[in-house]
Amino acid sequence: MKRLILILAMLCSAPVWATPTLVNHASGTAATLTVTSTTAGNTVVVIVGSNGATPSVVLGAQSMTQLGACVPHLYSGGTLYDCAFYVGSATGTQILATCTGCTSPNFMMEGEWSGTVSPYVEGPNECTSYAARCQVNGAAAVVGIPFNPGYSSEGFQAIASCSGSSGTPTGSTFAFTGTPNGNPVAWGTTTGTGQIAMIPTSGCGSADGMMVGIIGSGSTQQLTSNQAFQSDSALCTSGACTLTVHVANTGDLFIAPLWCITTCTTGTIALGSQTMTCPSGATGVSDANTGQGRVCYVVTNTQGALTLSWTPGGSPTQYQVLGFDMPISGQTTVAYDTAAFSNCASGCSYGSTYTLPSLTAAGSGELFVSFGYTAHHATTPNSPWGCYIYNQVSGDIQQCTAVSTVNLFSWISAAGSATEAANFGVLDANDPVGSIVAAFEFSSTVSGHCAACDKSEIQLPVQTQVARR
Repeated sequence: MKRLILILAMLCSAPVWATPTLVNHASGTAATLTVTSTTAGNTVVVIVGSNGATPSVVLGAQSMTQLGACVPHLYSGGTLYDCAFYVGSATGTQILATCTGCTSPNFMMEGEWSGTVSPYVEGPNECTSYAARCQVNGAAAVVGIPFNPGYSSEGFQAIASCSGSSGTPTGSTFAFTGTPNGNPVAWGTTTGTGQIAMIPTSGCGSADGMMVGIIGSGSTQQLTSNQAFQSDSALCTSGACTLTVHVANTGDLFIAPLWCITTCTTGTIALGSQTMTCPSGATGVSDANTGQGRVCYVVTNTQGALTLSWTPGGSPTQYQVLGFDMPISGQTTVAYDTAAFSNCASGCSYGSTYTLPSLTAAGSGELFVSFGYTAHHATTPNSPWGCYIYNQVSGDIQQCTAVSTVNLFSWISAAGSATEAANFGVLDANDPVGSIVAAFEFSSTVSGHCAACDKSEIQLPVQTQVARR
């Protein structure tokens, strides 16, 4: 009995994971890619880019499963579509990856991985910026194609479609890189919780892309989120305020901050056919200086291009809707936890940095979002909050604030503490201000996963193998 207890203690205290191994890789510019003969049981990921909106890929004669939505890349000749496919367990001895529906192929890349475990892959996280290189943060640094690993040990494959021509990409440590047709591709592995990224060089010009994670055998979950598509509508004065958005995966959390002046009711807010939820705790008050804000959300039941539409109630003179796609890590669901609101209508004395409201979530590791709006001009969030610069519409001011309203949305992908407060700058000190902070809680879908462990940031292995004699 003592020996059994000791063994169990060792299993509980020691990390049980193995880094997946990149066995072979290939890239090219045709719709058929020659690969090194595959080994039965290995995981294979293929990413293609072409003018075909609905391609399919086979590995030898084995059909591959598409991951997420195809990423659209707008360019002078039309639209390129980057699409990811995988097989969790190859039948072996395949030497060709063939794409049907890949018209005018731009690139194709493949990776074969050993040491993987079901569900084999997670993601993709998709970057769609349309008008500039993905992504640029509040410090004006190019983040590239980012990814927050959902497991303690993963392989990854990343691509970006360029309007120009990229050199060797930078960012994370890569095992291999390539630039078929001037488009950067990369393969590598990662352990731990840190964000990884692939950054095209400046010659790339505008870029869109994706990154796929390949799950290592015995790796532990680290529930988190990614930040993908973002955009802002024009300033509306009547009727429905609409915005075309992109959702990377079914099951993503999609967030829509709403703003109106002076006041409005929620009215009708929908993403495609889904009605969004606007919690009362994430709703501001009427203010003639700042206007009124809301944070609404939905867990998506579809993916790809959708219409975000808001028709406010009441009689606001101006209003705007913003859209943010938040892909969730593998084998994870997300749900609203709580929110808080704070405002100062006049006689404010906070200086140039606003740090209210403070919010206490159900536990650490949750996704936090913050929406700030002032009488004149918000600027950028402060650590640990992050943001991306808007690049989608004319009049872009190359900041993290929405065009026209200069409202600010930021996030913490997986907060290290259960308690957090808004923290953002304003251009005019002591400006009247409204601020909403909301928290969203992750849950594992793995059978036997310890829910309480999420709060202490300790997770059970994705798969434990027991030897039988």
